[in-house]
Amino acid sequence: MSSLYVDFISPRGHKTINSFYVDGLKKEDYLLCKKNYLKKDCHNGNKLIFSTFSQKETQGVFHIVEQLLLTMFCFVRYFSVFRRVDNIVFLSYNPVWNSVLIVFLRKFLRKEVYVIEHNSIPTHRVGFKGRIKTEIFSFVSGFVTHLVYEDYIGYYLKDKFNSSFITVHHPIISSCSANFDSDSFIFSPSASTSSDINNWLMNYCLRFDMPCLIKSETESTVGHIECRSRFENYDEIMNMSGAVVIGADFENRVSGVFYEALNSPKFIFLYSSKFSRYVCDKYPNVHVFSDDVDLGRLLENYKDGDLGHPLYYDTHTHNQNAKLNKVIK
Repeated sequence: MSSLYVDFISPRGHKTINSFYVDGLKKEDYLLCKKNYLKKDCHNGNKLIFSTFSQKETQGVFHIVEQLLLTMFCFVRYFSVFRRVDNIVFLSYNPVWNSVLIVFLRKFLRKEVYVIEHNSIPTHRVGFKGRIKTEIFSFVSGFVTHLVYEDYIGYYLKDKFNSSFITVHHPIISSCSANFDSDSFIFSPSASTSSDINNWLMNYCLRFDMPCLIKSETESTVGHIECRSRFENYDEIMNMSGAVVIGADFENRVSGVFYEALNSPKFIFLYSSKFSRYVCDKYPNVHVFSDDVDLGRLLENYKDGDLGHPLYYDTHTHNQNAKLNKVIK
């Protein structure tokens, strides 16, 4: 059975994950993505490309227009491929802008349609706009199989939208690894972490003279505390850190930073949410905090060595269950 992997959005943040998926393509598979999006070639599959008006990621109304035009253009240009393959897999998608195409593929071309859920599930928004998004998502769910990274998200979709789902592991990818060092630094790398938590973390580390590296739009260096807007050697920094703080409220979505932190043994401090409470029981070295008092207690225990030694996680076995061709036949 052949598959067409589609990514009209081609987001920068998904390049590493999509490169992992591309490595699993079969010779009869196809990848459709933005020109120059992935540097690597498809060793087995066939690469189809499209160009956009801007090399940067678009926002707002321009993004809406771009996505609608790209959807129509690519479908017409590569119609023979859409018709030839058995499965259509959206590596990222928008339930609103891609809804017409998804319905057509399933209802008229009789294709099996899969969508990876990164950040498409409606939140608890109120108002007209939120209700419309939820209704469209619910409608589209009847035509697709959702690929989710953790079981609890799939069960939420099944209970709320009567959706079909398959759980596939989130890839854990890194160019290096490191052993645990109890004298290493604290790392807060997630752009989703609230500024309140980062500010509290900075003050705490200054007070106790603990080295800390924080992702922040405002760059600064105070003592052993560094704030950077981006990290050139991200993989090395992540793997050398002794503890990672992720202070964001993830509900029916996952944290990519969390899975990156599993590559090397370290402690992971997650803000309390559906996601953190679930992974706390599934993965090693995870601790959940609900406020700055909890986080302070965890950091104190870390500093004093009371948390023990972090365990290794078997990323090789994990990634064997992250390959899409294992669940999409």
